Amino acid sequence: MNSFTQNTSGNAARATEALYAGAYSALGEGRATEAQRQFAMMVGVAPFDVRAWVGLGASLEQAGMHQRALGVYLVGAKLVPTSVYCKLGQARTLFKLGKTHEALRVLDAAELATNEEQDVRLIDQMRGEL
Repeated sequence: MNSFTQNTSGNAARATEALYAGAYSALGEGRATEAQRQFAMMVGVAPFDVRAWVGLGASLEQAGMHQRALGVYLVGAKLVPTSVYCKLGQARTLFKLGKTHEALRVLDAAELATNEEQDVRLIDQMRGEL
């Protein structure tokens, strides 16, 4: 790797972390529109970083845009299929949209796709909340 490549990848990583920090802070403070803007930029910079998809989905949920959040979680799950977090977001938004049966099917599929104990606990916890 040459110095240009190293500098470029380092800059991209720093930009991603800065976007994440700002977006996460905005989300925690209830500033959904600002969080959406920053998470959307993060999706553009780091489309395989599950935090971007989960954050964008969560900020849309916070704004009451559940159908849009569901779409974001679906795309995130396609790009990062090993992550359970987009699937949990899918299930949560499906439940909020009144589609409990579909939400439970998503959780079942997520459980079959993981062997991580922590993921299974999160899935079980969400199943209990539905």
